[in-house]
Amino acid sequence: MLTQKIKSLSISIFAMLFVFSISEAFSITTSEITQQLACTCGCNMVVSACEGTMECTAAKNITDKAAELIKKGQNRDEIIQHFVRTYGERILAAPTRKGFNLTAWILPFLAILLAAGGIYVFLDCCMSSKKEGSYKPTAGNNKHSEEDKKYLQQFEKELKAFDL
Repeated sequence: MLTQKIKSLSISIFAMLFVFSISEAFSITTSEITQQLACTCGCNMVVSACEGTMECTAAKNITDKAAELIKKGQNRDEIIQHFVRTYGERILAAPTRKGFNLTAWILPFLAILLAAGGIYVFLDCCMSSKKEGSYKPTAGNNKHSEEDKKYLQQFEKELKAFDL
């Protein structure tokens, strides 16, 4: 009796695992595919957005073709590769992360880091001059300070004479 229950339980577990592990092609939707593809009508939107906002025959054709390929049992990568072979890499909403396209992924972050570093160095230079003191007399400035003292004394004498 117990072995019978264990056998039926194990069969039902295997059946559930089989149902949940059905091919990836059945689990994908046209929406998932069309969100990864750029529309060819020139609107610069992904296919799902273009089809949702305006009546676009190009987006409709791509969505219909994606649905057809899903029904044929192709997985996500095979469907994307079909569109890349048909339209070229410009159909992809985001560039691939390999080859020369890798620069499109790395360059913006590198530019941000370089700009932040440049700003840091600039601010550090500006702040270090303020830390050192805003005015340091030099040999030439001592001469002027002596002249300033002479004029300051003259000014004070005239003020006293004016007060009467």
